[in-house]
Amino acid sequence: MNESQHWRIEPKIGLGKLRFGMSRSQVDRFSSIYGTSKGISSEKIPDDILQSTLAELGEGLTAEEKQEILSLYQETGPTAAGETEVRGDNNPLVLTYNSDRLVEILADAKVRSLKYRDISMFEESPRDVIKHIAETLGETPLS
Repeated sequence: MNESQHWRIEPKIGLGKLRFGMSRSQVDRFSSIYGTSKGISSEKIPDDILQSTLAELGEGLTAEEKQEILSLYQETGPTAAGETEVRGDNNPLVLTYNSDRLVEILADAKVRSLKYRDISMFEESPRDVIKHIAETLGETPLS
């Protein structure tokens, strides 16, 4: 696989050698390509931090609205099994794992070689990129 193929997006599959469903140790095998881990953090915001953040809003929200936000976050927010990892220096990636399986790949705009087929993701207009991806996948997200 040549250098440019390491940065090719494959919808629903992954990015280059990274595949959704890989464990963190499997991803780590490609640290020479995607960089070493800069750290891992839990996806879930601790309750005390969430409550203090809502308290800082003061009168901006009613007590009922604050409680509704807390309840909604507990019901639909990330689980304790979700973790985020940052990798790389020159081509930073943010990887999200759920129960130690890769479920999301985010690339920084510094990754100029990031491509989907023949389109450069950060050098073309966002609308053109979405249109190209939609056409090749047979989807219509834009009207």
